[in-house]
Amino acid sequence: MYLDNNSDTLNVTPHEVKMALATALKETNCFKVVAVDRGDEPTELEDGYILNVKLVSTKEKEVMKENLLSKEEKERIAMVVTLSANNVNRKVFVSAKGELITDKSKYFGIEKETSPENDKRTVLRDATKKASIALQREMINK
Repeated sequence: MYLDNNSDTLNVTPHEVKMALATALKETNCFKVVAVDRGDEPTELEDGYILNVKLVSTKEKEVMKENLLSKEEKERIAMVVTLSANNVNRKVFVSAKGELITDKSKYFGIEKETSPENDKRTVLRDATKKASIALQREMINK
C-alpha cells in the first residue's frame, strides 16, 4: 500500500484505507476479502487476486472573497484511489476519485462548525466505493 498525504492535516492511515476498502469491496457482493500480513502474502495466486493500493490525498483552500467583516472560503478535499489486482493469468488496474467541497467562510471572525475527521472519512468512503465498483466492472467485462 502506498499513501501520499499531500496535506499536514489530512493524514489517512493505512488501517483506515484497509477498512474502507474492505467494506467497499464486500458491498459490491463480488469479492471475498482476506487480509494477510505482507510477510505471509503469496507472490502469485491462481484462484484469487493480490490487490495493491495507492492513495493520494490533497486538501486545498480557496479564498473567494474577503473584506473587513467576512471571508468567503472553500476547502476541497480529494482522494484518488488506484487499485492493481493481479494473479497468474491477469492484471487489472482501476482508479477512482472522491472529493468534497466544504464552506469554510468566516463572518465577524467566527468560522462555521466543521468536522475534519468526518469529511476525511466521507471522501475516503466515496473514493474506495467508486474504485471497488470500477474493479467489479473490469472483472466482469474481461
